[in-house]
Amino acid sequence: MDMNSGREKIVRDAVFSDETENFRTPLFVKSGDELCIRIRTLKKNVEKVILAVKSNEDISSDVTYEIQMELESEDKFFDYYTVRLKAGDSELRYFFRLIAGDETITYSKAGCRDADSDGNSEKEPEASDMFSVIPGFSVPQWLIGAVIYQIFTDRFYNGDETNDVRKGEYTYLEEEARKAESWDEPVSPFDVARFYGGDLKGIEKKLSYFKELGIEAIYL
Repeated sequence: MDMNSGREKIVRDAVFSDETENFRTPLFVKSGDELCIRIRTLKKNVEKVILAVKSNEDISSDVTYEIQMELESEDKFFDYYTVRLKAGDSELRYFFRLIAGDETITYSKAGCRDADSDGNSEKEPEASDMFSVIPGFSVPQWLIGAVIYQIFTDRFYNGDETNDVRKGEYTYLEEEARKAESWDEPVSPFDVARFYGGDLKGIEKKLSYFKELGIEAIYL
């Protein structure tokens, strides 16, 4: 790519990193662990990649610890930059600065970002958009990669008609509760007082159906 042309230098669609093991290892860290962070760019497209790190203590300050990343590997289309650092005791957040010629952009969970209107390419993403590492945080092994089926219980399956809400059984926000006449009844503007009859018994009756689909966890 012509670095001196007026065209966009850094190909943003090729830039990528996330919080999975493809771009950060180990997935869960403890204080003192070595942490490896990676980012992908278009092959031979950027001149320098910098990891900008903030600890939980200075997340709202202008203090950012910057580390230049090394070109670790490449394939037919992409370059992969890596940096290693030690996890501390508190949460740290990070984002990337990519530099090519006179162009600098930042990359965070919000994607690529240009310099601001004043040409200040050092402007940081919002704290909520930065990638995050929390030493000591982990999730159960069975949940990692699990296929999860989310259910809104009332609209799923009526397994026990004896517990259906009766019309006028109670009043909520001056609206009487009632049962929908059919499963095909369209949504109404005030649906919090209308019920279709789905219940936990209905979910229990469909467990074999979930297994056929390959569902490994249910979220209610």
